[in-house]
Amino acid sequence: RLHRESHVKHRSSLTSTNLTLLRAMLRALRGVARPHAVSVSRARGLTRRASSASSATTKTTVLAPYVELIERIGTGHRTRPLAVCIGWFGAEVRYVRKYAEMYVDASCDALVIAPPSAATLVPSVADAYAGAVARATRDVAEKRDVILHVASNGGFIFGGTMMLRENMTLFDRVRGVVFDCAP
Repeated sequence: RLHRESHVKHRSSLTSTNLTLLRAMLRALRGVARPHAVSVSRARGLTRRASSASSATTKTTVLAPYVELIERIGTGHRTRPLAVCIGWFGAEVRYVRKYAEMYVDASCDALVIAPPSAATLVPSVADAYAGAVARATRDVAEKRDVILHVASNGGFIFGGTMMLRENMTLFDRVRGVVFDCAP
């Protein structure tokens, strides 16, 4: 029991450290001072609070099956970096969303992609789904710096499929890549 409790404490401090490092990386990437949260009144049905201590209000939009965009409400939404979080094999959107919210807390917008299992295993399905995701997200990613976060082998494989399918359109603007338990 003591070992488990100490492990939980270590994990929470590790998460805090990762968030601090991520914020520093984003500030360096953007070359600006620490961003300030913009507080806006909540519009019913369109927005929800981020799960962390951030006071900013966010809007979640479903762009395609298993694809969501989480945006901070306020000015400058087209100048904020876009974090593209691609989930692991068999991931559900709600679990990948937790990783994306870390980027939203660091003053980015986030794109959550939880590819279905068939989109990882069957090449023809992967190509079709990657095309659908690319069409749905083309306007969102236009003229933004992109941070790519791929989780495990499934995220790595699907991210590679999107790169090949899109001839690097989205990936030309990638400024950072996070390999989270990926090869």
